[in-house]
Amino acid sequence: MENQDQQVARQVHTCTTRLSVRGHRLARVLLHFRPIVMTSIAFILGVMPLIISGGAGAAARISLSITVFSGMIASTCLAVALVPVFYVEIEEFFNRRAKKQG
Repeated sequence: MENQDQQVARQVHTCTTRLSVRGHRLARVLLHFRPIVMTSIAFILGVMPLIISGGAGAAARISLSITVFSGMIASTCLAVALVPVFYVEIEEFFNRRAKKQG
């Protein structure tokens, strides 16, 4: 029995020859989305006890943990959404430049 990741990997592999660079990269996003989000959620949930902590020095821990929490959410959104888009755009830029020169 295949799990979901194996099914997606098989579909991406079979479609690779028919897709453009943009389509291939966006298909790979589907493959990498779940591990990135699961790792980020585990980290964010690991910081949660620091956010709700009390006692001596809690103010310093809370301010630091809120910063880490917010930064991890922002970096996860950027990693999932913008990095593949920037990669495709840069790759297409260099492909167009190579066609103009050659």
